[in-house]
Amino acid sequence: MFLRILGSLGDYIKSNRGKAHPKTFRILTSVFSGLETVVSQPDMPEAEKKKTLQVELKRYNDLRGMIQKKKAETGAQKDSAGGGAPEARLGAKAESTSPVPGDGEAVTLEKLLAAIGDLKAFVHAEIEALRKEIAR
Repeated sequence: MFLRILGSLGDYIKSNRGKAHPKTFRILTSVFSGLETVVSQPDMPEAEKKKTLQVELKRYNDLRGMIQKKKAETGAQKDSAGGGAPEARLGAKAESTSPVPGDGEAVTLEKLLAAIGDLKAFVHAEIEALRKEIAR
């Protein structure tokens, strides 16, 4: 579930770049920290892992609600002003080349670490692109 949230946030940031909700990066960092905590502590009780996931899932769902509310407000304004192209939705299904296993595959530590490494590289690249864009 952590990887699905991270993938969804990554897709949202990628599609909206500078227009992404300001809290997205804080939540992305928080979800990643939660995942890292759960993965790095194999002896963590299952209940604590679930609680960590629930906290991050609540933050993610709250962000989705804020984004959808903002889109509904701007959509109503655009409709009254003559329309416009809809933006990509947070959590929308998108084709992914990430190493996240499918439903039938087992999650191994190597696959998880590879996915985390890819996510780190993606986030750093996006932040660097945003910095360059802001500098312009």
